[in-house]
Amino acid sequence: VVAFVFGSVILLDDAHLRISLPLIGGLALVSAGFGYSVLMEFLETGLVPRLPTAIMAMGIMLLAALALAIGLILNNASRGQLEMKRLKYLEYPRSAAGPREG
Repeated sequence: VVAFVFGSVILLDDAHLRISLPLIGGLALVSAGFGYSVLMEFLETGLVPRLPTAIMAMGIMLLAALALAIGLILNNASRGQLEMKRLKYLEYPRSAAGPREG
């Protein structure tokens, strides 16, 4: 959850992250919803009668965490490529002729 908040606050300037972060957050909320009911039942009885639901909640949360990690890695890679393109562009001298007419 902390990584999700950190990622959403710091990196919302990229369009693909604006699309993927709500999806990742939705997966995390669905997982928390399923996990909450299993956790409350465990705290009341000390038993986990709905083990498949607990496993599903864990799997969905792992999927959300994995998607967040992959998204942050790909975001940093694309930012690095963009920065290298900008630096390469700045190596070229500025044109002194100005715009052509015609």
